[in-house]
Formats: sequence, C-alpha cells, structure tokens
Amino acid sequence: MKTLISWIRLSLLFIAMSAPTQAEDIDLFAGITPGGANPPTVLLGWHSTANSNANVTHGCVYGDSGAAPSLGDTVGGMEQCALVNTMLSLLDAENDYLLGAIKIGLMVFNENGYSSFNNGTGLGNGDNRCGYLLVPPTLMDSSGINSFISKLKSIDKNNLANQSRLGDLIAESWAMLNGLATSCSGVDYSGLAEAATQCRDAVLVYIGNATKENSSVADGTGSPDTLLKNQLTSEFSYSTGSSQYKFFATPRAVTQLTNSDSSNNKYWGDEWAQFMNLVDTSDSAQSDRNVSTYSIAVYDPSLETKLAGEINFLADLANVGGGKAFKVTADNHAGLAEVLLQIFNEVQDINSAFSSATLPVSANTQGTFLNQVYIASFRPDSDAAPRWNGNVKQYQLGFDAGGNIVLTDSTQDVASVVTSVTNPITGAIVDDAVSFWTTNTPKDASGAAVADWPLDGFWRNSPEGEGFAFDHPDGDLVEKGGAGQLLRVNNLTTSSGRKVYTCNSVGNCPSASALPEFKTTNTALVSQLDAELGAAEEGGNASISVGRYDDGETISTSCSGKGNNITCTITHDGSGGTQLDAATDRVVILNAWNESLQANKQSCTFAAPCSISNVTATSFDVASRNIPDGQTYNGAVIVEVSRAARVAQTSHGLSLGDQVELEGCTVGSTANTHNSALLNGTVLGSVIAVTDADNYLLRLGDYVLAENNNVSCGSSAVSLTAETLIDWVRGEDIIGNESRRGPCPPELRGSDCPITARGSIHADVLHSRPAVINYGGTTGVVVFYGSNDGHFHAINGNQAGNIAGVQPGGELWSFIAPEFFGKFKRQFNNDPLVKYPNVLDSRAQPRDYFFDGNTTILQDKRTGKPTSGKSLIFMSARRGGRLLYALDVSNVAEPRYLWSLTNDQVPELGQTWSQAQLTLIKGHSNPVLILGAGYDPAEDQEPAPATNSQGRGILILDAMTGGVLWAALADCTGVTVATGGHCETVSAMTKSFPADVTVLDKDLDGFTDRLYAADVGGNIWRVDLEAASPATTAFSDIEVNKFASLGGSGNSARKFLFAPDVVPTNNFDAVVAVSGDREHPLYTSSTTAGLAYNVENKFFMIMDKNTGKSMPSTHSAVTVSDLVDQSTLQCTDGSGGIVSCGSEGATELYFSGLDSGVAGYYFDLLVGEKGVNAPLAVAGKVYFGTNQPDVPDAESCSANLGNAGAYVVSLVTGERQRNEFSGGGLPPSPIAGLVTIDGKTVPFVIGGAGPSPFDPSTPALDLSGGRKRTYWYYE
Repeated sequence: MKTLISWIRLSLLFIAMSAPTQAEDIDLFAGITPGGANPPTVLLGWHSTANSNANVTHGCVYGDSGAAPSLGDTVGGMEQCALVNTMLSLLDAENDYLLGAIKIGLMVFNENGYSSFNNGTGLGNGDNRCGYLLVPPTLMDSSGINSFISKLKSIDKNNLANQSRLGDLIAESWAMLNGLATSCSGVDYSGLAEAATQCRDAVLVYIGNATKENSSVADGTGSPDTLLKNQLTSEFSYSTGSSQYKFFATPRAVTQLTNSDSSNNKYWGDEWAQFMNLVDTSDSAQSDRNVSTYSIAVYDPSLETKLAGEINFLADLANVGGGKAFKVTADNHAGLAEVLLQIFNEVQDINSAFSSATLPVSANTQGTFLNQVYIASFRPDSDAAPRWNGNVKQYQLGFDAGGNIVLTDSTQDVASVVTSVTNPITGAIVDDAVSFWTTNTPKDASGAAVADWPLDGFWRNSPEGEGFAFDHPDGDLVEKGGAGQLLRVNNLTTSSGRKVYTCNSVGNCPSASALPEFKTTNTALVSQLDAELGAAEEGGNASISVGRYDDGETISTSCSGKGNNITCTITHDGSGGTQLDAATDRVVILNAWNESLQANKQSCTFAAPCSISNVTATSFDVASRNIPDGQTYNGAVIVEVSRAARVAQTSHGLSLGDQVELEGCTVGSTANTHNSALLNGTVLGSVIAVTDADNYLLRLGDYVLAENNNVSCGSSAVSLTAETLIDWVRGEDIIGNESRRGPCPPELRGSDCPITARGSIHADVLHSRPAVINYGGTTGVVVFYGSNDGHFHAINGNQAGNIAGVQPGGELWSFIAPEFFGKFKRQFNNDPLVKYPNVLDSRAQPRDYFFDGNTTILQDKRTGKPTSGKSLIFMSARRGGRLLYALDVSNVAEPRYLWSLTNDQVPELGQTWSQAQLTLIKGHSNPVLILGAGYDPAEDQEPAPATNSQGRGILILDAMTGGVLWAALADCTGVTVATGGHCETVSAMTKSFPADVTVLDKDLDGFTDRLYAADVGGNIWRVDLEAASPATTAFSDIEVNKFASLGGSGNSARKFLFAPDVVPTNNFDAVVAVSGDREHPLYTSSTTAGLAYNVENKFFMIMDKNTGKSMPSTHSAVTVSDLVDQSTLQCTDGSGGIVSCGSEGATELYFSGLDSGVAGYYFDLLVGEKGVNAPLAVAGKVYFGTNQPDVPDAESCSANLGNAGAYVVSLVTGERQRNEFSGGGLPPSPIAGLVTIDGKTVPFVIGGAGPSPFDPSTPALDLSGGRKRTYWYYE
C-alpha cells in the first residue's frame, strides 16, 4: 500500500506572497502538496540483442492468456513474459495505487525491423542505430496497460539487434525523455517535449543480460562518447578545460572490465548515466530534467565469474546513475517482476520522514565507528496541530554488488552482498525496510511474548503504509517500529514502570541525591502542576446531537480522473438542509448507486464512510473509482457522520482546546444512529468551537450519528488535572485525541481491551541529533536524544543484549526539565494550531520545543584525572529555551543532576542553539565547554534587525561545575564568573552567535589554543587562548578579534547559522563557511532588500595566514572584496591574463591556494539558495548542503520542499560539483569517519553527495584523526 505524506492536508499551496514577518525552518512543511499533479515517468531500457536467444527453461506464461512468450524458452522470452505479467499486475487490487499514477515506456536496441513498426508516434526509427522507442511513455491506466502489452507481445526473434548498443540506447533515452530534436538515432523527439519534460525527474531502468560467454555491455555505432561531449560543450556550454567537462567526459574505470577507462573505450553507458543523474540542468537552455538510472543484471550463475566485468558495469550504471542495482538469474521471471514492481513503487512514492544519522564510536578502536547507524526522524502533523510523531531507528552499512558502501536494514547480512534501503527518488527509506528492534511479535526483556499485544496490529484502528495495521515493515512511516514501538511495548497497558526523572521546580534540582520521578505519587510535582494549571472547569447536565440524516434528496454524479485517481462531484438539491464540513464529517449515501453495485464495489457505506472535499451548499467531492458517472438518483439519503458533536450545556465556561469529559451519558432512540455506543457512559472530546455561553462543538474520537439531541449527560469536567497530565506525559492515552486512534481508545477500553499506550508516545526528533556512548563490556551502546514532548531519552542502542533489564531499543529512562512544565497543557490538548504562514486561525501560536538541540558527550576512561571514570552529557534546547543542562550518566541506569545554566546566571544567554564543544585548555584541570551565546528570536523577523539583544558572544564553561571561566559578550552585566574567570565586554559583538564554535589544537599538544566563532551578522571571530607572550594561563589574557566581516546590509545581510570548519595547511589555516538563513526557507516574490530569499549567499574559503598563537594588532577583518570571486571558475591564459576557465586559451587555475596576494575565495550560491548545514572538510573536499526554495505554482507536482543541493568543493581551488539530494528539504549536516563492516575498516561520509541525505559515500583518503567532536573520549 502507498500513502501520501502525512502533511499533505496542511492547507493551500503557497502562491507568490510577501515574506512573513516571523519565521522558522519548519515553515518549509506548511505548504506541502502531493507530488501527484504529474505522474512520474519510467523508461525501461531492454538489452534486446541476439544474446537474448540464450536457452533457458523459465516456465513463464502470460497471465492473461496462458500462452508462452513469442521469444520462447530463452532469456529474452523470460524477460518478455515477466514484463507482460508485471504490466498485468498493475490491474490487480493490491497494486491499484499504481494504476493511473505512473507513466511507463520501453526503449529497445534499434534495428532494421523497426522501420515499419507502429509505436503510435509516427516518428520512425531514424537510421536503424542506437535505441528504438517501442512504447512511448504511457499512463498506466487500463487502456495504457493493454496498449503496452500488445506492443510488447509483438516482439519476436526477428526484432533482436545483432550487437550491443548500450551507451547508444542510454544517449537515445536522454533525448527522448527531454524531448530533444537531436538524438543518437536521428529521430526528432521534440514532438514529445510537452509530454516528456515535466517537473518530475525521470527514471531509466536498464535490463541487461549476462547469459552468454560473448555477452557485451559495449556501445554500438552511434558514437555515444561524441554525443555526450557535444551535450557538454554545445548544450551546457562547458569548455573542454572546465571541471564539469572533465568530470563528465573522463572515462571511468570499472572493476574487471578491460580498458573501460581508456580514452577510446567502447563503454560509455556509465558516463552517460552519471551525466544524466548529476548534470546541473539549469546550465542548459534545453528543457532538461535529470534522469536516475536503475539496472537489472539478468545473469547465468555458471558464467558469473567469466562475465564479472560486465555484471560490475551494470551495477556501476546504477551507482553513478543515482538508482539501484539488482541481479536476477536468467530463469527467475517472478524475481524480475518483483524487482520491477519495487522500482515502480519507489518512483511513485513520496517522502514522509525527515531524518539525521549518527554512529557510535567503537570502545575498542578510538576514531572508528561501530556499524550501527541511528536515524532520528519526525513527521509533521497534517492538520498543523502541535503534536508531531517521531522516532529513532537503527540501520547498518554494507557493501552492494558493485562494492559500494550503502545503508541497509536488519533483514540483510552484511557479511554478504546487500541492497541499499534508501529510495534514490524520494531520498527516504524504502517502504519495506525493517529497522532493528522492529517486530510484529514483540517480546519483553526476559524473552517472553508481550501480554495483550494486539495480534491484529497496534495500528488496527488506523492502518496505514506498507505494514498497514502492523509495525513491520517500518520504512515508510516514522511512528512505526524502532524506539517508538519499544516505548509502546514496554508501557502497553500502564506506564507505571517507566522511569521518567525530573526536578520538581526550576532551580530545585538535587545534586547530592537521586532525581525525583515524574509520576503522580510525587506530591511536590503534583502541587507544582496544580498551581500551573489552575482549577478545572466543571459543568452540569448536557445534551449531545451529532451528524445529520437527510432523506428525500435528489443527487447527481460527475466523475473525472483515471485509474485510482478518480474524483466524483456529488450535487444535491439541499432540501434536507445538508451542512457538511470536510474537516469533521464523512458521508454515507443510501438509496443511490450502492443498491446496484456488488458488495466489494460499494462506496460511501456505513462500513466505510467517504471522506469529502470541496464542500459547497449543494455539492461535495468524493474520491472513488466505483461511483457511476453521470447518473441521477431521486429520493437518496445523505447521511452525515461526524466527529463534531453539538453540545448544549448551560453556562459551560469552556474555552477552545479544552479536553472535556461528559459523564453519565445515555443514548435515547438508536434509530438512524451510527457508532452510538461511543456516546454511552463517559464521552471524551476536545472543544473545537464555542458557539455561545450555553453551546459548543466537541471533537469526538470517531465518526458518529445521533442527531436531534438524542444523547443526555449528567455532568462534565475538564479532563486536564495534574494527575491526568502526568499520566498523559508518561505515555497514556487519557483523552482519546490522538490523530491516529490506538487499538483501545478510552471510550472502548476495558478488561478485554486494556491497552493505554498512546500511538504518539514518541514525539518528533527535529533538530536533536542522537548522541551515543559505548560503555563497552556487558552494557554496550546507549543513545541519548531529546524529543519535542519534553522527554530527553536514554535508550538501549544495542542490536542484541539487555541493559539493566531493558531490551535493545527500549528506554532506560527519560528526563524532563521543570522549565518545560508550562508547555504540556498545549501538548495534552493538541491545541492551538502551529502558526505557519498559511494558517489563518487567530489563536495559532509558534510551535513549542523542548530539548531540541544537540547533545555533547564526555567519556573519560583515564585514571587520576578530575573526570576519570565519568560519563557526562550536556543537553541544549535550541528553540526550547535559554538553558543548558548537564547530567552525570556514569551509572547508566541512574542519572544524576550535575548543573544547569540559564539566562538567570548569564543574562546575555540566548536560545541554546550552539552545541557545546568539549575540550581541554591549558591552565585548567577540568575539561571545558565552549559555545556560542545563543540565538536571538528577533532574528525571526524579516528583514532582520540591525542589532540583537541576546546571544551576543562566546562562553567557556567548566564542564564539571558549569561555572563561567571566560566570556566575550556584548554585555557582561549580571554575569557571575568562576574564581579566576573573566568576562570581556566586546561592544562590536552586536549580533547573536547561534552556531557551534570551531576548536583548533594548532600545535597538536592536546590542548585547544584557538577558536573560530560565527555570528548572524556574517562575521567570523577568532579567539586565541594562549595569546600572551610569554604565555600565561590567565583567562584575562585571552584575545578575541574579528577575523572576517562577510555580511552587510540589504541583500548582503548574510547570516552564519552553522560553524565554519578549519583545515590547517603548511602556509595558512583554511577557514570554510557557508552563509544562509535556514529559518526563512520559503520563496517570496517581494524584492525588498534583506529578505532571506533575496540575500546573496556565498561559500567562503578564507586563508588565515596568522598561523601563530595571536593576531597582529594591525589585522583588518577580511571582507568579500579581499577574496577571489570563483562563482565562475577563473583561470589564467598563456600571457598571464585572468579569463574564465570555460574560455578558449585558459591554461591553469588562477587561484590555487599558493598566491600570497589574496585572502581566499568565494562563490555565489544560486538565487534564493542558502546553506542549511555545517560544512565538513574531508580529504581535500568540503561537503555541505543547501536549499533553494521552490517558486510556487498551482500546477506544481513537487512537494514544495525546495531543491536541496549537495555541494562537493575542492578546498584549495573552489572547483565544485553540485549534486541534488532527492526529495528536497533541509539536509542534516554530513558526518564522516571510519567504520568497520564485517571486519573491514573503510572511510565513509554520510550526507555528503547524495542522492539521499543518509546515503554513504567513500572519500578519497583515510579519515583517522578527525577534528570535530560532539563526543569526547579519553583513553
């Protein structure tokens, strides 16, 4: 089953609008529309040579007729039959989501026999070379499928080509998919341009054969190498000396394929696949779209060794083409059909998860990661409600058939060849992936089956996704499987055993004893929450009326669309006073079409009421493929079943969002009712409208019909008390206001259905990247992270092995800071809505956050040191508040409070966005934390203010005490420094410092001696910790200077929200940074200078030539004018003149990092593009991610998540490749290191080059001795 992304209903597509005055990065998810306006296009490329005549007994017959394929018992016959049966399977009910939702075409090797073949286009087959478009991309509705199958069945052995034309066919595919007038075969495809070129990228699926000893992957006679080079120079205007030309036109070496990298080689298919996938289509005047390439190698196992080069080449096609590689044996027609369906699913799918990845450091080899990849994710609420789902799941890395490192799941053995579980089209995890810890038959820590776990699935009342009612598989839905499922498993019928720690009030955390628990038996906590909530509202008798039964209506139908995407407009005469609301109502239609339809074809029944849209006084729309079109029915009945109950109660005193319990309710007559049992006894709901002092609307947990005040109740009370709030926060479904109903909602709960765990028990992990401690021994790995329901979690991160009686994936404990208590009422009520730019509710508020920042970890296994034997964590809040907490987790089962820092101690402290960097400095025995002073929410305004009032500076704290050792702040007033500490007032620090601080140990003595810190004014500051000469350890001798001033006003108002990276070289220290205001991610049509979309963002590489321990007093801050503009790569010609590297006569790069006369270089990002993560320098390359907003278009088929750029930049020269992350969005910061996979240690980068943000790649050099740490491990 396929599902649309959960947030599709988040209101209207943005039109061109002025920028909002307040913003944050989640605004990106407010205008999302499904990627379905234009169906995706898949072109099948079939290796149809005489080698397809290899004999094989495959047993395949056509599923519609039982006939054998015309190509007989050959490999070609197997492929022909599998292709036909795959197309037929699109008509099956289980695949109806693909019907009418995808276009598929077929390209084969061209030959003379096709000169008279009628493919319906009238284009002919050109010069009989390259590829022939047997079936143009056709919408796969029933008519399209039949047409496709008819053409496919007509192929016989006379249509097989006499040689391989692989590179030629791929070049032909590029021309066809982009509607080009010039092609390899000479066919003019411009007549297909309108159909071929749409806003979705396309997919090529190449089916290749390795079934005879002379099987080949070579090119034909169409000169695909010349065609590619012509595209690069003529259509993309890349000079032969440009880095782009060299990258795409240089032959690639393929393992065991002789001469594949020679200049005159005959294997240009992989270069074409790489070009189609990675070329920047904005550089061409053609209406180009990128093409991802999948490959399927159909092979004879007895020839696998002999044809290893050919099979490797087919895998390489997919690797460089951004798709996936598959292998199928020559007799396995079912396997080939299964692979094709998997690809169709991936292409048609839409990403619903947003994630970041983390790996644990090995306890045995410092600098090496264990092969355990933790991915944190979130799913925005579809109705703009504040409660979001989230999860943390574990995957692993392995090697695919081509030897490439890929992300894979728990079902695959990394000792063997594995398949990637990332979807190269959406950037998401594939639907059928299964993360570690995920199961449909959960067991407790003792290994016993969990009592009361629903055998028909936890999600039986709200089935969705690939697993439908079950958690397994969990690739497509955030809330399924993973740590979230373990929370539900371990708190299934009660949360009494859950360890949730807290402090009872702000400033009242015990340092010498155990933390108190967040539970109802904690009387101090209950009293604190009672004071915050106030007295609960109570009321008297009430009556309920819900839904409407309108008979005697005359209705007519008008349907449009195809396949599974048919919408019918139901027009009625309104005689019954029908008043429908698409947000709360569904409809049942009686005395109309259902009376003439078979039971399995009936639509809008009491068993399955229909959702509605586009409601007017006399019409509404219903999505259904079974409603007869153009019909009129007299005397029909429109039944409105609703979740909006009309309640009459004198002087109710209620407010919007209140959760209400109506007690002692009884239903009168049951005639013309539906689900009326839900209105007996206690009725739970939330107030969604207050009509007047005596009437209100109550949102129920399900759809009900009981009109005319047919229900009477004895009394009412607001559900929210300190006790119910505590139990709800602990994970119990107290009030039934879940967006997805659990297996035992409160109104149905009892001894036969005792489950109380909320489906939303695990909230979103939005900005908090999981941090990991590997305790080693019998404990193993523990994962720490915050979620936006107030909990900071510690979970067992092992793949196997309990920790303190908790199974892998289970929560050891969580911690809730008292600063968050006041935010829980909104979470409980799930109201008011989040204030997105397109939410018109006047009550909407900015979203609440909790421990939403990144966590820093210290693990010290030394002896004789102040922190020996300690494991400490330091938690930041980002938008969750102006606070930093430290816990001692040396005993992983019993955390202890260490200290906290708020703006009470440091008034200048802003929101704690900056992840504290933990290091050692000379003259201080304890480790220290170094961080930017925070973010000022005033920066959310557009344009931003000229100065800020908080977060302006840099802090150094004692890691054990939290004491301020040194600070450089705009205002030191009110700061209490530790003994011997110092606060330096720096009046030039007028803007806030939300970014991490970069630390540098220049002389490699184990102590940090220099810092680089960036602010939102576009400045980079340098701090020298050992500046005095002769050296002293006094904090007052630390020097701070503005190193670079790269911002300004108007469209030069660049911001740094992420830390620079620093790479020492022999002659200078390279400081790299990228500007961009991630918090304003949307397009605007306004040309007002200083709006985030209009600001001219840049990537910078600055050469810090002051390589000593201080800066001269004569230093002037580096400005943009001091840097070489590498936006267009500059070269010198033979006479030393500066020319574009793309021009004729260019001989060598003008900037090579050796010129002492310049301070570095920069290059411009695209219009509206902004850097959205931290640059990472690895092996001479710099990786970083960007987002360029979509320009809104009512006809758009994109998800409006923007174009996510994946930049790979040569550190020294500025040469670069801009790839794209599939699915758009805000890619998380890349990570790199060494990982051991099945005993083999290899370097990796995750989130560096795509196509998915968590696809790994292999850098050119070893990564030992990495510089940036969120984890400090002493051994």
